[in-house]
Amino acid sequence: MKFLLSDIIDLIANALTLLLFARAIISWIPNAHNKFSDFIVKATDPFLNPIRSVVPVVGGVDFSPLVLFFVIQVLRNLLFRFAGV
Repeated sequence: MKFLLSDIIDLIANALTLLLFARAIISWIPNAHNKFSDFIVKATDPFLNPIRSVVPVVGGVDFSPLVLFFVIQVLRNLLFRFAGV
């Protein structure tokens, strides 16, 4: 049971990390508005908006995806450490 839970946590963390990476790439492409990019924005905004309320945009650069990436990695490592995996 412990391995199944850790696998699910790992899968969710990896999926969110991939979505963040895709969102970063899409943000560099001008006029990249389509169903795929809209899905990525809708999937990541609930996680990024609380961070944006704390971390300001500096010089036009939004650091909230980077902060979320580090938060995901830290939480993932803590959960695996406590689970003994």
